[in-house]
Amino acid sequence: MAENKEISEKVLTVLKVIGEVLLMLLYGLYCYANLLFRVFVPAPKKSLDGEIMLITGSSTGIGREAVLQLAKNHSRTTLVLWDWNDEENKKTASDAKKLGAKIFAYQLDVTDRLKVEETAKKVQQEVGDVTILWNNAGIVRAKDLINSKPEDLEKTVQINLISQFWTLRAFLPSMIQVNVRRMNTYVENL
Repeated sequence: MAENKEISEKVLTVLKVIGEVLLMLLYGLYCYANLLFRVFVPAPKKSLDGEIMLITGSSTGIGREAVLQLAKNHSRTTLVLWDWNDEENKKTASDAKKLGAKIFAYQLDVTDRLKVEETAKKVQQEVGDVTILWNNAGIVRAKDLINSKPEDLEKTVQINLISQFWTLRAFLPSMIQVNVRRMNTYVENL
């Protein structure tokens, strides 16, 4: 009797494993079919109309170009620019305004947690809830690890990594609330 029970348990275990493998294969086929479908029928692009987008590192390089492209192509998107270089940030804001964008520019060092929190509150009061956060601020040092100054390495980590935490902590809670409100409105309108 115990031997039959043991065989039954082994058969059941083998059947479960076979079932899980089959499910995994079916899911894999579904994923490949979906990928193939998206090659020919791309997913619809998200509209940025009415969004409030904050871009860090907005005064030069990729940040500046992103602001100008967004200003040119998405005039109903509000852009909030954060950069430590106030003069260049104001120039970017001015150029974007000429393209018809609604712009708010702020000067701050994104590595300063308290300043990020303070400026985030100011943005929320003056502009509204940020709905898209583009953490673009970053620096690149052209030296190898051994020849880099310790303070340069620390600054790189502060800007390229730690500042991301400060901006996410400042904006993510309200971004989640905005999405919950949007989902509730969507469900109510069904």
